[in-house]
Amino acid sequence: MAQSAGKGTLALVGKRVGGGRLGPAQAHDIMRQRVDQLASRWDLTAADAHHLMRQVRILNYQAGDIVLPRGVRAECLGLVVRGQLVARSTDAGRSRLQAVLL
Repeated sequence: MAQSAGKGTLALVGKRVGGGRLGPAQAHDIMRQRVDQLASRWDLTAADAHHLMRQVRILNYQAGDIVLPRGVRAECLGLVVRGQLVARSTDAGRSRLQAVLL
């Protein structure tokens, strides 16, 4: 499924499932619903949720795209709206499944 990102690396690999891409308004609505659902779990106020939504950037990935290579510091939150992400590690030429995010 994914090309090796290098020896001893971990990459999240995007894979689209289903029909075409979401439109920007549709993706934003879904993200808003997810943030609203998680607000109480994260102890977010309405203002916090609004601020978070203003920072949202919708990205689409193709099968095999590397979303985040192992060892990279990222200051972001990712929510899978449609499809799945597969986290794999590669060591000594062997690829191993770490997690599937739906």
